Amino acid sequence: MCGFVAIMGKEKLCDDFILNKMRDQLIHRGPDDSRNWRKQYSNGSISLAFRRLSIIDLSNNGSQPMTENSDQYTIVFNGEIYNYIPLRNILLEKGYFFKSNTDTEVILNGFIEWGYDVLNFIEGMYTFIIWDDKEQKAFIARDRFGEKPLYWSNYENTFIFASEAKAILSHPKIKIELNDSFINKLEGSTNYSSSETIFKNIFQFLPGHLSIFDLKKEKISTHKYWFPELNNTKKYFFRENQIFREEIKNLLNNSIDSIFLGNSDVKSALLLSGGIDSTIIAAIINSKGKKLDTFSAIFKGFNNDESSYINKIIKNLGINNYSIKPSVENLIESFTDMHWHIENIISSPSFFLEWELCKIAKEKGFKILLTGQGSDEIFSGYKEAINLIKRKKGSKDLYKKFNIYENIYNFNILNLINKYKSIHKAYLEFDICKLSLPSNLKFSDKNGMAHSIELRQPFLNNQLCEAAFKIPSNNLVKNKYGKNIIREIAKQYPKIPNEIISNKHKIGFEMPFEMLNANYKYQNWVTHKLKSNAFKNLLPNQYQYINKYLNNKNLYSKRSFDLTFYYLSLSELSEMFDNSSWTK
Repeated sequence: MCGFVAIMGKEKLCDDFILNKMRDQLIHRGPDDSRNWRKQYSNGSISLAFRRLSIIDLSNNGSQPMTENSDQYTIVFNGEIYNYIPLRNILLEKGYFFKSNTDTEVILNGFIEWGYDVLNFIEGMYTFIIWDDKEQKAFIARDRFGEKPLYWSNYENTFIFASEAKAILSHPKIKIELNDSFINKLEGSTNYSSSETIFKNIFQFLPGHLSIFDLKKEKISTHKYWFPELNNTKKYFFRENQIFREEIKNLLNNSIDSIFLGNSDVKSALLLSGGIDSTIIAAIINSKGKKLDTFSAIFKGFNNDESSYINKIIKNLGINNYSIKPSVENLIESFTDMHWHIENIISSPSFFLEWELCKIAKEKGFKILLTGQGSDEIFSGYKEAINLIKRKKGSKDLYKKFNIYENIYNFNILNLINKYKSIHKAYLEFDICKLSLPSNLKFSDKNGMAHSIELRQPFLNNQLCEAAFKIPSNNLVKNKYGKNIIREIAKQYPKIPNEIISNKHKIGFEMPFEMLNANYKYQNWVTHKLKSNAFKNLLPNQYQYINKYLNNKNLYSKRSFDLTFYYLSLSELSEMFDNSSWTK
């Protein structure tokens, strides 16, 4: 798990001082090592820079940029390939030589063997660039769901790619400007998967996409290599639920084996809420007789506190738990730092809880944290999806809602409804590709890497997801309970308390709004932030709206809470652009 920068095109070789400055903006992603690789050609150049967080093969053999034995191919890679050991064995049988025990070298040799089809073989989370010195071409790819980030920009027939936008902003040819037109288009939302970002002329390389850059032809072509297929044919309607359940159970076990038990040389733990997703991961690890450390956030005395569930899990499974109670003061202190790392609007303080948990995990010496992310989107755990089970295609209010989504996300969900003949399945694909999943994964990656922590998601295993996509809607949701399959699997682990299995109330990592709103320091801070001059000057429409709204509404009501926090984030971002904070 690392960070990289790549500059390729007509520009001459990037100056070492500039390249190092860009690379070292990512030091939090890779505090263990840093290296550069550059090559000048008659018609242009390529420069690669890398920061390493050592997870697999901690020796220098795993350093990047990594070049294979013939010196034709060089790679920079951010992520983890969970099935690299069986792939390595296949490549060894084919006569390939390995100088390291890394997954990086498996991708490199896999590309030599299978070409672009290597994406069909690897299982994991990744962004990578492979440079072909002979053909003067770059192969660029990002994983299916967007677990690992990649950004790009261009100037004067030259492209820049980087693991975070701030590295690109450190290049002298790139202007630092707020993308106010994009923010205006969001209309209060941050759940999106768009190529646009909050920075003008800096774009997100989308999940499930690949690009080929040809230096000789001065051309780049981009393709979507993966589409989710949420099967809704009658073929699966009459399959017994037990078959789905056992298939998902086996695949989840296999995923945890590869992610937690056999794919790192460092300490691993689990983010444990009181919900079913992280609980079932803990129960599966416990059933294998393995020691498990966990990290949790608790808020005793508040409505959304899950400490009673967490304590039962800890007791039943006999696991070690580190619990924290994040404070209002810590939130205020971390607010600017969070935005610098996340490079996005933060719409809820729930992201701050993950930030604090990653912070304490680093202090305890951990480098890997497992999470339950992905289960809600894949297995229909969100209320919005559950409520769509019995909705009819002609519902006018539903179409109005979907039209709003289409304007924000440039995504035609009505076409999906016709494709699946199911509003529920259409919404699930939308949620997976455009709405909550890409957004949540982006925040998790940034929260973790801000503290040099790698977050891994067992529920996003490729085979597991492909199997889940086949499950009919009425098997995913029963009696208004989402994630029915996961709940049935959980019943096979007697140490999981029944109240967790039957709990409909989803909390997860959520900071109580009462705790913030009752705090006098928080109230003063909110008032000050929303009156910011930078906010007023850079985003006048948003400034006018929220201050007019709060003059007529109760600032500290539950209804206003999330909206207020969204505009607090916009105010913070405005101040950071005004102060030129991004490259400091």
